[in-house]
Amino acid sequence: MNLGTRAVWIAMAILFFAGAASAQQTERRAITFADMVSMRRLTGPQISPDGKWIAYEVATPDVAANKISHDIWLVASVGGE
Repeated sequence: MNLGTRAVWIAMAILFFAGAASAQQTERRAITFADMVSMRRLTGPQISPDGKWIAYEVATPDVAANKISHDIWLVASVGGE
């Protein structure tokens, strides 16, 4: 690899890493009331009698429609997805 090619590769690497670093910086801000009312809420965890499952409720607000939908989720108590 000659000196010119090496310089181009080095320049491309610098630009790539500079772009990646700037993309990872996020603007920090305080939480607002709108953020709070739009968050999902997890409630009512219950373990199944055999201990293999955990059921819990997820409340998802729809601020525009002024309603909340409630769903029940199941997750294995031992690892997995």
